[in-house]
Amino acid sequence: MKSADSRSSQGDSGQYRDATNLGARQQLYQDFGTAVLPWQAWVFQNLRLPAQARVLEVGSGPGRLWTENRSKLPRGWHVTLTDLSPGMLAEAELQLQAAPEFEFLRADLNHLGFLKGSFDAVIANHMLYHMPNLSVALAEVHRVLAPGGILIAATNGPDHLRQLRQLQAAIGTLPSPRSHVEAAFNLVTGPPQMEGYFRRVTVKRHPEELRVTDSKAVVAYLASLPGPGLSDAQVAEVGRRVDHQIELHGYWRVQVEAGVIRAHRRARIRPVL
Repeated sequence: MKSADSRSSQGDSGQYRDATNLGARQQLYQDFGTAVLPWQAWVFQNLRLPAQARVLEVGSGPGRLWTENRSKLPRGWHVTLTDLSPGMLAEAELQLQAAPEFEFLRADLNHLGFLKGSFDAVIANHMLYHMPNLSVALAEVHRVLAPGGILIAATNGPDHLRQLRQLQAAIGTLPSPRSHVEAAFNLVTGPPQMEGYFRRVTVKRHPEELRVTDSKAVVAYLASLPGPGLSDAQVAEVGRRVDHQIELHGYWRVQVEAGVIRAHRRARIRPVL
């Protein structure tokens, strides 16, 4: 899924040792999202790659982009999934092990270890905002892409889950240092940072919002986030506030702002002005 709620293990090793916390946050979207086309299906639809392609996903997590779109995979694709978390990769391999077109490698985006020009496309599904030095990561993606290769980077917009963050502020759960790391690479800040490495940079947004009808699901979401757990008083306050909105409107609306940035590899890296 999306956001800090869907980020890979490239960042916080405690949060992303396996898919437990990630799955808890994705459940909110699965139960209350309004999208006609679910997130992973929408991302897959927007890959738009040729019938023959060498594809690398960095920070793949448990591989849901592929497990949820397995039947749509062209026969001419060979997909390499990488992640820092052995637990995430083990889950992905368990789900896709019968598929010879997939391989799984533990790898750091800063030092991928592949030869120059090894891939026709690189996919970074909600993970580039984890990189402490984005320029190093983008240079490594540029290196492993073949001439004319494509980077598809999924991320969020600055107003993603705004109401949920307002709720966190109201109950006094300050975000952990990594809670809003996506501000470093989002649908607005990302494209200018990519210009030195990629050309024809375009942004497409996924139309969706959350219409939450169960305050317990919000509590479960907040409990899965990094940092100390919720106190009994905070749990009660979340229930009171969310239930009030449900009583007034029939649901609690939470804005979702996510999409993909698509970019083509430049022949040469150039300084970003």
